[in-house]
Amino acid sequence: MPTSRQLERRGLFRPSRLFLAAVAIVIAPAIASAQDIPVGPTYICSGEHIYVESCNIRDLSDTATCMVAHPDKLLPNGMNSYTYVARGALKKLLPTCTQPSAKQLGAAAAFQKRQQDTYNANEQKAIAQLNAPPPPPSSAAVPGQPAPPKNAEERAIRRCVTSGRLAASCTGNALLGAFGQMLGAGLPGANKEPEPGPTMAGVFEGPGNWRLDFIDGGVLVNCSGLSPNQEAYTLDFKTGRATLTINTTPRPLVLALHADGTITGPGPVTLDGVIASGYVNDTPSNATQRDQYGNLYDSAGNHVSGSANAGHTVFNSKRVTCPALNLSSKGASVGAQTMQTDLLKSMFSGDKGPPTPPGIRMHGIFASASTGFSVQFFPESVILGCGPDAARAYPYTVVADGAASYIKIDAPDQPLHLAFRPDGSLDPGAAGPYQVHGRYATGQDENDDFTFAPMEQTCNLAALAPSRQIPLTGGLSGATTTAAAVERGQLI
Repeated sequence: MPTSRQLERRGLFRPSRLFLAAVAIVIAPAIASAQDIPVGPTYICSGEHIYVESCNIRDLSDTATCMVAHPDKLLPNGMNSYTYVARGALKKLLPTCTQPSAKQLGAAAAFQKRQQDTYNANEQKAIAQLNAPPPPPSSAAVPGQPAPPKNAEERAIRRCVTSGRLAASCTGNALLGAFGQMLGAGLPGANKEPEPGPTMAGVFEGPGNWRLDFIDGGVLVNCSGLSPNQEAYTLDFKTGRATLTINTTPRPLVLALHADGTITGPGPVTLDGVIASGYVNDTPSNATQRDQYGNLYDSAGNHVSGSANAGHTVFNSKRVTCPALNLSSKGASVGAQTMQTDLLKSMFSGDKGPPTPPGIRMHGIFASASTGFSVQFFPESVILGCGPDAARAYPYTVVADGAASYIKIDAPDQPLHLAFRPDGSLDPGAAGPYQVHGRYATGQDENDDFTFAPMEQTCNLAALAPSRQIPLTGGLSGATTTAAAVERGQLI
């Protein structure tokens, strides 16, 4: 089964470490029920490696389905292919295959028992929390206003939810941030955030089996039968048009991004890549069990370091000639990044929210420390902020039409155009007051949806520099600032 480490050896895409860690913690209890189909051990059936990823834990009949992984058959995005097979059919198939050892099967059963014990303990903890008496009201709370946040993480979640972004997206961002801090302690660089700035999103496909699948930290490139290969890329707006440079070999791909959403480049193109050419078993000798998240354990249930699965696909280098690029996102297949984020969102609410538009997007925080005004970019929206708490999310578009390059923020009452500066900052083109229509949560209605009350704040516009955090000061209440601006003659 190829996992992140095996694919990384050949430069191929691997799912985000933080994403995999988050998924493991969140969904582990949900699949802990004891099963009659072993989950995790690898079987060899008619020469093909397969393993059961999970089975329906609510229906133990022979008609219920199990999710079976096929590590020898990779998808165009570099991930395993899967089939859904009835439990009864697996009961007939698996005995005809080359079997895992009795030791491995025993360890699988022991692991599932540990998962069930974890689930039971978490369930009892949740019940105890629900039955606990409510905490006393905070003495710091102001009547009619929310209680002060307990920590920075709570403030970030509140700010995100009250801005109008999907609650599941806000929870997912916080979850991944928490795992980034945790993993960063033991994996230097694992939680390193990219610098704020432009990025790409979506999948673009075209003749010659060309496919560009943009993911966090890079792009998966393949054409003419190659497996997807992860490469770094940069975006440039110096000419007023967007130029995309992908660090392929033997030469970089220098591509033009057009206003209609297409990507073009000259050709034919010589491209160095890789193709899948076999399968190698590399399990450490003392490992007897692999769980569905790639962790290894010995017969006593202790974690085993080393390769995170029972084997990996081998990739060989190959040089191919591909035609000129004429790529579009229309009709393209779903990308790896979308699959990851949709899965994470569905764990919390089942609501995927608005899709990320393909093409040029932005990442990170840009802020003015002197005025407290900030913009925080996400794939589907941007949060305009005044001070640490007042925030509102709006759609945005990155424009690079040859005449100019800027970010258009679609706030109904006061749209913003933020121009790209050579030093990496964003210029709003004005310095007057800007009112942010923030909110705070007042409770929930009968449908469990949040209810809100206004939290209007006004900050002066200024050049926005890349920042690691939202300003902790800045802004006055909307009424106060509006009166002051009228007195100064800035507003009529």
